[in-house]
Amino acid sequence: MKSSRTNPRRVCASHPVIAWGCGLTLALRIGLGLVMGTAWLVVQRHLPEILDPSVYGQLRMPTSNVGNFFIGVWPRWDAVHHLNLAMGGYFASSPGESVFYPLYAGLTWLLALVLGGRYIEAGLLLSTITAAAVFVFLILIGDHLFGDESGKWAAISLAAYPTAVFLIAPFTEALFLALTLSAIYLAYLGRWWPAAVSAFLASLARGPGLTLSLPLAILAIRQWDSTHRPIRFQAVSVLVAVAAPLVGGVSFLAWRSIAGFPSMSETLRQYTGTTFVDPLTGIVTALRQWITILDLPTTLDTLSALLFLAVTVVMAFNPRWRKIELLAYMLVNIGFLLSRRTENATSLKSISRYVLVLFPAFLVAGDYLKQARSATRFLYLVISSSLLIVLSALYALWFFLG
Repeated sequence: MKSSRTNPRRVCASHPVIAWGCGLTLALRIGLGLVMGTAWLVVQRHLPEILDPSVYGQLRMPTSNVGNFFIGVWPRWDAVHHLNLAMGGYFASSPGESVFYPLYAGLTWLLALVLGGRYIEAGLLLSTITAAAVFVFLILIGDHLFGDESGKWAAISLAAYPTAVFLIAPFTEALFLALTLSAIYLAYLGRWWPAAVSAFLASLARGPGLTLSLPLAILAIRQWDSTHRPIRFQAVSVLVAVAAPLVGGVSFLAWRSIAGFPSMSETLRQYTGTTFVDPLTGIVTALRQWITILDLPTTLDTLSALLFLAVTVVMAFNPRWRKIELLAYMLVNIGFLLSRRTENATSLKSISRYVLVLFPAFLVAGDYLKQARSATRFLYLVISSSLLIVLSALYALWFFLG
């Protein structure tokens, strides 16, 4: 029996999938917000150096305990860069911030106009909306590929993942993932024009958006093989959708060059100490560093890399989970993530956050959990959610997690 369906269900305003997406997002926003706010209020007196305003750039941070409890705990690390980029643009920022793609900052700027210049709130609102979209599309794709309930458990596995706090913080992961999932879902539907729009925008949210061309091309070939319909009626829309991620990503890189910024690789080397190597060298370097240092960031990054490598191998050998378009997405993205080596920091810097966009792994987890015993599901949720709570509290206290 085929595990996928020929006609994936469409979302309507009253569909329960929307309620699930919004419910999971609100659970994260409220639950983690309370955890992080409490952690900050309890510990902040022992971290006076963190209160230096220069840490936040041009951001207007809350001054009251209430403001810090609800708002001030969210801008950390790259979130500060994204919000400052939204405020001032590329030319008012350090050249190092030109490595960030423009869509998140641009949308945050637009929302801040509506919110009266409240950039932190704008970033949080954007991440909240796009996180809900992530869960909605993940449910739809999971149910389409593996049957009812698989998508729901895929969304739950992502929401409970230990670094899921980055989905609702002012980071680009939720925006990128929502656009990526929507492009894939629309391609499954055969709606290639809107898929092209989503894919183009995804490539303006994060660099890996370029890789969307490969799974979209594979999907187009598979649809042609299964239907044998004259492709000339869809040829233009399919070609546009496949090319859209490349056009978007290359356009931004071309603009950077015209604007006078150093190349992306040179900027990464100069401002973050990151260079590019082959994936094998990348993972071996990370393992050696982990054995030598064994601190929290290297542990999170190394275990994340090993976990998602293992899931990719399982996908390749399990016929039920071996969806070629999704396997290709995993391989090209993991290959890129493992091809980085960073000096003076964890070598696979931030991969514990970057793996959130490897959505096929969560589809596999969802299908597994759907078939698992209740005790297994409960154990997964307890362990993963406990780690999420602890890591979210550490994030609020400026521990580097990704």
